[in-house]
Amino acid sequence: MEMAVEQHSAAQTEIQTKMENVLKENDRLLTHALGVDIVNIVVNDCMNVNCLTVDACEQCRDTVSSLESAPTFAELFKTNELKAQVQEKDTVILKLKEKIKSSSADDKEGKVESKVEDIETQNLELDHRCDDLINKVNLNSVEVADLNASLQEKVLVITTLKEQLKGKAILPKAISLNPIDPALLQ
Repeated sequence: MEMAVEQHSAAQTEIQTKMENVLKENDRLLTHALGVDIVNIVVNDCMNVNCLTVDACEQCRDTVSSLESAPTFAELFKTNELKAQVQEKDTVILKLKEKIKSSSADDKEGKVESKVEDIETQNLELDHRCDDLINKVNLNSVEVADLNASLQEKVLVITTLKEQLKGKAILPKAISLNPIDPALLQ
């Protein structure tokens, strides 16, 4: 019984250790994935801003080289519009980063709760198994005790019979009380 309890305790400790390792690995992977996602978002945004800047610079260069004059009202309006779009995209990026951070925290909590529920279920199953094993051990102990008692009784009977036979002559052949022809027995 103590062995079953120790095995149960060892299994429970092993499960807890595995759960902690899984959670640590999960945290590390989530942090890495978030870092990669944020870097990708920032790089894509920078590329978009740079493309807009390059496009604007090309337009300015073309305009300056072709007209060699100050930008018109329409060009200034377009430039201001592009700046507003860039600013709007920066705001969207910041909001997305905040959403990513909050959703990753929610995901972590959900996964931890799920893991805890799984471990509790496994613990209950192991408890039931231990109870079954304890019952079997108890039944086997009772059966072994009964067999030992029966064996001791038989040893006492054999010892008593040996004592009774001491000093008595034992016939080399058994004599039958009912005479039967030995030829018929064959």
